[in-house]
Amino acid sequence: MLNFTIFDLNVISVFWGFWVSCLLGELATRTVVNRLYRKAELERTDGQRLASLWDGILEKFIYTSCIIVNLPLGIAAWLAFKAVLQWRGPKPEESTRYRVEPKIIRIGTALSLIFGVVGGIIARGGDLSW
Repeated sequence: MLNFTIFDLNVISVFWGFWVSCLLGELATRTVVNRLYRKAELERTDGQRLASLWDGILEKFIYTSCIIVNLPLGIAAWLAFKAVLQWRGPKPEESTRYRVEPKIIRIGTALSLIFGVVGGIIARGGDLSW
């Protein structure tokens, strides 16, 4: 059974975990993703950038929360949900956006996952007893 309960958490550790995950992680992810979009010469509207910002913060929050409450399966569920939402199917014409953008999204997702898990580990005070 579980040796770790939510009541064993230190409030300061939880704060720092979410800070690293949601704020520092989002800053790093945004920097990388925006540079990749510029390098690929793809334009995004302000609305797309804002939606991407909040999606990234939510995603890191979910990953961090799943680690804190000892529910790594929640991460897999979120990734599956995200994959279904982003599925576009085959497209007849080969545009740069269609070929490059999914790769940029996957890089952003990988960075979010890394920062979310690290934030969860920090929030748990380094305790990884599953």
